[in-house]
Amino acid sequence: MPKKFTIKFPAGFIQSVGRRHYGRPQTKKAKINGLVEMQLLFMKYKKVKAKLDYHLDVWWEKEKIESYFKQSKWYNAHIKLKRLRKEVKEIHKKMFYLLLNYDGNYESFDANYCISAEVIFEDFIRKYKLNKKDE
Repeated sequence: MPKKFTIKFPAGFIQSVGRRHYGRPQTKKAKINGLVEMQLLFMKYKKVKAKLDYHLDVWWEKEKIESYFKQSKWYNAHIKLKRLRKEVKEIHKKMFYLLLNYDGNYESFDANYCISAEVIFEDFIRKYKLNKKDE
């Protein structure tokens, strides 16, 4: 005699998963505002990320920063590096919370375990692009 396996989910779990994958219904104005804001954040993210990559990959070696250990040039370079990393993290965090706000889900941000900014941008565009019915 086969046994039946049943799972009981908490109230609202299925709706939450649906919003995560398909997005929450939004008005045309809200979609436009969200798309503009997300695109601006993503452009800013790419710009700051490019600066950070240049700073670490090219400029750091060209200027031989480590040879100035405990001198003002070394300290200034590390301060700039810290500022750029913080700025990248803050923009990533804003993008994450914008996506969650539009989806209607609530999670906390952790840069080490969160989806990347590129995936956030693509997911937002996929879910909230303007359709024929919005026009």
